[in-house]
Amino acid sequence: MDKTYWVTAVAVVCFVFQVNSAEKFICTVSRNGDQTTYTIPDDSRALDVDAVHECDFSWINGTNFTIADNSGHIPPVLNSSINSLITSKCVEGIVIKQQCVSKTTGMIDYTANCVVTCTEKDFSHGEEGGLSKGWIVVIAVTAVLVVLGGLIFLGYKIYRKSYFSHCGGRYLFVKVPNNHPKPAEV
Repeated sequence: MDKTYWVTAVAVVCFVFQVNSAEKFICTVSRNGDQTTYTIPDDSRALDVDAVHECDFSWINGTNFTIADNSGHIPPVLNSSINSLITSKCVEGIVIKQQCVSKTTGMIDYTANCVVTCTEKDFSHGEEGGLSKGWIVVIAVTAVLVVLGGLIFLGYKIYRKSYFSHCGGRYLFVKVPNNHPKPAEV
């Protein structure tokens, strides 16, 4: 085979890999009250990439649904940009995907997984005035005891009424005369 063919083949392969190269970068997560901030360092892209003008970005949640991109965002997102995402609650499984144009290498895809563990408290949105689990348990146990006590009392009343229903449910004290002779004394 001809040397030009190999040079052309190598050039095409190099170009394809440069145009579609994928880079990973670091996502940091910080929390302040109910808000969670996911951040990508501004200097994480190639030096010849103008991130603001030459990159498309998507912030994707754990169910693979885009919650923010170049055109805007949806709740629970409060604010978004190519470098940060601020949400009103903790969201697990956030992935940032960016596709940028490099002046020297062509198209570069960047991705990062933003790792955070959200607790059950995070899903309550910190609502004020709500009942805690402890109070709900106390109220439930008290309600069960009141109902059980009521059933026991009702059962006692029904039993008592059926057992003492003679004479219209009244207690009668009758003195019975003693007509029996006394035993003889020996």
